Formats: sequence, C-alpha cells, structure tokens
Amino acid sequence: MKLSACELRTMLCEAKVLSPIYNADGVIMDIGRDARLFPRWMKLAARDRDGGCLVPGCTEEPALLDYHHFKPWSKGGHTRLQDCCPLCRSHHVMVHNGYLRLVKVKGLPYVILPKHLDPDQQPRRNTYFSRAG
Repeated sequence: MKLSACELRTMLCEAKVLSPIYNADGVIMDIGRDARLFPRWMKLAARDRDGGCLVPGCTEEPALLDYHHFKPWSKGGHTRLQDCCPLCRSHHVMVHNGYLRLVKVKGLPYVILPKHLDPDQQPRRNTYFSRAG
C-alpha cells in the first residue's frame, strides 16, 4: 500500500508510535494529538510571535491569555506552534461562537472581524503589542 508522508505521519501519531516533531536544532515544534493542552513553552513561543491577543485593538494582559487550536482539538486539530492562537477569554469565546473567524496567511493566524465591523472581511492581526515602533 502506498501512503503519502502526511498520511503515514497521521497514522503513526494516531497509533502513538510517533509524536513529537523536532526542528533542525532539536526543539519540539509539534506534539501531534498526544496532548490537548499547549505546553508552557509553546504558549510562550506563540505569545512572543503574536505579542498578545490576536484581535486588533485588544489590550488584555498577555499573561492572562487563553490558547486556541486553529483547528479545534475536538475536530482533529493538533497541538503545534503553528496552530496555537493566543486570545483573551472574551475573544476566545467569540471565536467558538462564530462571531470571529481565524484564518492563516503565510502560516500566521489572523482574525476576520464580523461584516458589520469590516465589510471587506480583511484578515487582521493585533498591532498593539508590536515591537516595531
């Protein structure tokens, strides 16, 4: 039977034969589906990448953030840095309720605001915590 690399990895992860994915420096980047909750190091890396809550204008203290799976865990989402989305509690609930949508642009999570706030439905990121300045 022929399998793609992605199919093989998925099968190995589901069988718990293979779980962590390491980068070239030996740092774990993906723990597959072995754990639902993001480990502390992954939360810190996402917070460093995004600064704070992804929703534009949100000023919630970064230490108080929730961490959302880009694709929900309950629907097969993975616990990996590229799918770790920092959100304040209020915006996390709004994503789950469908009021806010998350999309990826060049591998980064972005927010789509509701049509009444953004008729053009442009992907946006919070710049409040931006280091540029």
